[in-house]
Amino acid sequence: GNFPNDGPVVAYGKTGIGKSFWLASKVDYFLHKHPGKTAAIYTLEMGEEHWKHRNLGMYPSLNDVKDRLHVSGVVSTIEQIVSEVMSRKFDFVGIDDIDNLVQQNSAEEYERIYRKVKEICRFMKIPVIVLAQPNRVAKLSGKFLGHYDIAWSGAAENSAALLIALQKANSMDMNDQMFITEDNDMFYQ
Repeated sequence: GNFPNDGPVVAYGKTGIGKSFWLASKVDYFLHKHPGKTAAIYTLEMGEEHWKHRNLGMYPSLNDVKDRLHVSGVVSTIEQIVSEVMSRKFDFVGIDDIDNLVQQNSAEEYERIYRKVKEICRFMKIPVIVLAQPNRVAKLSGKFLGHYDIAWSGAAENSAALLIALQKANSMDMNDQMFITEDNDMFYQ
């Protein structure tokens, strides 16, 4: 029933699917369920104020727990995140968008970043949700996203405790038999 803490939860989906809003809903739920705990969001795709404006508007109940929610839009390296999480001892961490942490677009760099995130989970024993993009082929296809469709998927697969593909069934090729859809094309079973 809870997110694992022995490796990151990697949530991925196409641009505009609502990954940031999904993460905000998880933080909102976590902080309301655990009144004595804290959370941090590291936003690498937008500034701190922009993140707060968008997500506090979408989830007004976050205002009730914002004193326990740290949002940072100024980190640029995984080392900065690791240092801050270790020193401030957050109980839940969200990284929105891991692709902006890489210094060079290579398999080795993605492996390094994902390993560092996994260390946060293991050493701090906390859940960490990482938002990621699908690879170029998956972005251009109309198929359901699978675990091989994450950008630099090997790095994500090797480190993640859980992979979650966020997608809209009504925008997919309904002949793709990965998931059988219901009559209502917004759901699948």
